[in-house]
Amino acid sequence: MSRKVQYDPSTWQAQERMSLHEMSHAVESFQVFLSHTWRTPGKWKFLALSFQCGWQYALGGWFMSLVLCWGLCAVDVLPMPLEYDATILDFEDLCPLGFWIITGGLLATTFGLLSVPLWPDRCCRPDLSFIDVTSINQVDTVLMERGVFGIAGFLSLSSELRILWSSPYLSRLWCVFELAAYKKVRPTGKISFRPLFIEKVMFWMLSCSYLYGFLILFARGLLGATVILLAAVFAIYFVTWTIGIYMLRMNFREKHHLLHQLEHFDLDHAHCSRPFDRQFIHDAIVEWYGSTDAFVDFVRGDLRLDLEKVLSAVRLPNQYQILLLTPALSLSAELLLANWKGGAPAEVLLSFVVGSTLGMNIFYTLACNLLMLYLCDVLAPRRFGCMDHLQTLFIIVLVVGLWGAGSVLCARMFQESLARAFIFLIGSIAFAAFMWWLEGRSAMAVLSRFHRRWR
Repeated sequence: MSRKVQYDPSTWQAQERMSLHEMSHAVESFQVFLSHTWRTPGKWKFLALSFQCGWQYALGGWFMSLVLCWGLCAVDVLPMPLEYDATILDFEDLCPLGFWIITGGLLATTFGLLSVPLWPDRCCRPDLSFIDVTSINQVDTVLMERGVFGIAGFLSLSSELRILWSSPYLSRLWCVFELAAYKKVRPTGKISFRPLFIEKVMFWMLSCSYLYGFLILFARGLLGATVILLAAVFAIYFVTWTIGIYMLRMNFREKHHLLHQLEHFDLDHAHCSRPFDRQFIHDAIVEWYGSTDAFVDFVRGDLRLDLEKVLSAVRLPNQYQILLLTPALSLSAELLLANWKGGAPAEVLLSFVVGSTLGMNIFYTLACNLLMLYLCDVLAPRRFGCMDHLQTLFIIVLVVGLWGAGSVLCARMFQESLARAFIFLIGSIAFAAFMWWLEGRSAMAVLSRFHRRWR
């Protein structure tokens, strides 16, 4: 699958294209018809399918890596060369600090995502899918034309039309044809949009989280608990998430561009390489919808409204939100292990878990992530001309400021008493619950308001 979606088959040798077709086999129906455009770089399609199919294996691999690295460090098989200056309750000591848990977590997560094509039947529920480059013979010209012009028949046998949407999608006439055909030949079928920008957002957030975790870990190990460390923490967080927030805004801009495309869809602007194909598609659309204008109205109306509901439901799926917490939890596990190896009593470990691991690294981090996603989505459209980056700066200042205040407050409270650690945990849960409520309540209203501004 990885190579099928990454490279345009026209660039392959005939033998390679034939080997792809030989991977297919005859079936009576398809569960999924995968629709995409070759104008979009294949790396983003591969990334999207890797997250969609392999997130649970990335999460499982991360957890197993955490347990394994913890155990190996606990029995001194893996060295812990850094030092951690612990000051929690009445416990003060210089504890050994490692970097294996966060390193193993990164490698396990990456392997879990990249290895999806190696065991397709184990990664998720097997889908009998129609994939153009494999299902249609790309060598025999007669068979290829028969397959291409029989796409409506393949669509009628597919339970779901899954669209890997990217900006060029609606500009390609064959992609438009697949969408038009499916609504007529399989009216009860499911059309699911899988915009590629969602996994791109996930990729950038996960990358920035791990980068931040590594930098903080080594800064703490080298600088100790000093004012310099505090300044370094803020500087590292500011730099990494400045990059991350900028990329998030640019990717969420694709979401608004999609709705703009649908509302202003024009069939005459959809391109096709051969005039005969264009005439064939136009004739089919007229037969199904009565006229091309009726089809355009369908895209601008019903299809756009359906997609608005999908895009406004959540900015990131829940499973992605959980996966985004793993870098912070890996960093927290490194510090918890250091305290334990340094001989910290049970009350100290409990205060750290309640205040830092649960309060800061799960609930407070989740709340900050939700706020960052919310603002990057709401403020994605370009405004103020050349001063547009002021929106990015506003998000950075607000999110970094909230995170910094929470980090300082968390450290002070769980270091002073277990009771205060629980108070911080309760406050973090309330903050996360509020952001989750805001995410669900306002997404549709925000999307509609900014969508109208495109007009």
